[in-house]
Amino acid sequence: EAEAMTHYRQRCRFSMVGRFGGVGSDELNYSMFNGQIDEVVSFGFRLASERLNKLMPLILTQLRRYEALGGNRLRAVHLHAPRSKESAALITLLYGAPIDNVEAWKEVAIEARSSISNEVDTDVYLIGRCKGLILISGSRCTYEELIISISSQEDEKICLEFPESSFCHPNTRANERSVTWLRKQLIDTFTKRERPRMLEIYCGSGNHTCCLAKLCASLTIVEVDDQLVQAAKRNLQNNNCNLDRITFVTADAQKFCKRILRRATRYSQLDFDIILVDPPRRGTDRNTLDLLKHFPHILYISCNPLALQSDMQELINTHEVLDFAFLDAFPSTPHLECLVHFTLR
Repeated sequence: EAEAMTHYRQRCRFSMVGRFGGVGSDELNYSMFNGQIDEVVSFGFRLASERLNKLMPLILTQLRRYEALGGNRLRAVHLHAPRSKESAALITLLYGAPIDNVEAWKEVAIEARSSISNEVDTDVYLIGRCKGLILISGSRCTYEELIISISSQEDEKICLEFPESSFCHPNTRANERSVTWLRKQLIDTFTKRERPRMLEIYCGSGNHTCCLAKLCASLTIVEVDDQLVQAAKRNLQNNNCNLDRITFVTADAQKFCKRILRRATRYSQLDFDIILVDPPRRGTDRNTLDLLKHFPHILYISCNPLALQSDMQELINTHEVLDFAFLDAFPSTPHLECLVHFTLR
């Protein structure tokens, strides 16, 4: 299913080339790896949203203006500008050297934020990171609104908090299509009287959780980063989900799955009817993959078809594919998002 071919990313990460005070080819600039080398990214970056494109030159102007922002061996800039214009844009600056003058950084960060905000008529937050230090000017989180189709005639709005540095889908429209597909799998598989007990691994800040929680009898979510677990709690509460039916586990996925596997011989159903996994690009680890084989239903989201193929070679020994969807969530790139519903043979 094809998405918009240009201006679809709400989140981009750029390396920085050049240096503060440099001129010509040595001037501070955004760059991105093109598969062979880092190349300078010109304004009008066709993969970034129009909102991001408006922000990029304004941010670069401030980085070139203030040494406290653009110095300290500035290595990279991470930008997140949600589709909703009411939500603040997050700008994270990653430095390769210590920030020697913290007060100077904070002072010019306020000035830079004000200048950028006046140009785009929205709040802008700045975060500075170097080894052992995080500086915040504004806030460390922003919000995105998803519009999810819950019937042919009705949509539901889901408001999500995304903390800075946490993963979130860079293509909001593709994200909506993904969670809509996941909802359909639950609705088509389970009745309202027999809602599933679901385990979700790699839940992050609750992007999928908030869209699926009301379809489940109970839900256990696992995430290694406690900051994201707390954000998931807030997101679920803010979207009127019943927290009494949700168990939050702060744990490494591999270690959690290993603990569950130790009792798998005694509890064949593992107290769950279905598992949802959205692993890193490298795919699942050994323990998680072994755990998947015990579930009647598996919902697997992958942004790396090669890693998915490797895991599928094992899963097809115990499961068959009930449904499969492709999302061209990253047009003009080699990346593809795959969604698979496995059912036990």
